[in-house]
Amino acid sequence: IYRQILGIFSEKVAAVTGVYLNDEAGCKVMAFLSAGGGTGSSAVAAACAMNFAQKGKNVLYLNLERFGSADVFFNADGSSNLGDVIYAIKSKKGNLPMKLESSVKHDPSGVFFFSSTRMVLDIAELNPGEIQQIIGVLRMAGAYDYVILDLDFSMDKKFLTVLEECNNIVFVADGSEVSNVKLERVIESLGVLEQQSDMKLLMRCGVLYNRFSSQTSRKANVAGLKEYGGINRYEGCGIQKLLQQLKCQPVFDALE
Repeated sequence: IYRQILGIFSEKVAAVTGVYLNDEAGCKVMAFLSAGGGTGSSAVAAACAMNFAQKGKNVLYLNLERFGSADVFFNADGSSNLGDVIYAIKSKKGNLPMKLESSVKHDPSGVFFFSSTRMVLDIAELNPGEIQQIIGVLRMAGAYDYVILDLDFSMDKKFLTVLEECNNIVFVADGSEVSNVKLERVIESLGVLEQQSDMKLLMRCGVLYNRFSSQTSRKANVAGLKEYGGINRYEGCGIQKLLQQLKCQPVFDALE
């Protein structure tokens, strides 16, 4: 009821700014993504959020993948979703900090999240500047210790400005030849961009190996890239059982 009232109020007080803002919040933003897809980066991101929440941290999982869905991993009552936040940004009629607070949900695992938009086209409407706006408000809200971003990777320079907002950029790879080649090319390209501009991303980048097999997987040949460790392959289990296995992995300790 509180969130419903807050949601209605947020649409009437667009002129109010600075609500709940705290410059000293110390919120840490982490991005999880894959250079090539199919490596389970979303499951790893969700498991990381659960791991931190299990340790008593206030964690928000924010899935901004074009075809992603936070509701695959988390569940809570309420009719609001990320589309309400996007509408508030696009229309410039609502109070964004209040809209974010009124739309967020709380999974039994302790993780906060936004349900996915009803239409895929809604999330596609978000531009990098608006994503930065959301991150900025969440960072300053004082409500979260960690914001876990689940993103589609792109070499578009505007997208890379979103990654500049992150404390850690975690590339999830599976150690396959295809995955390693793509990761190596991405890191090489980021290095070239850093030489051509003042963009500094590589120092925040690291690799976490998922579905790693000692028989079929190999580490990528990327000198100087941080390694957070590896997660073994789990077969024949549903998503919730998989998350229970993943969230206990010690690799997430290196990200705190």
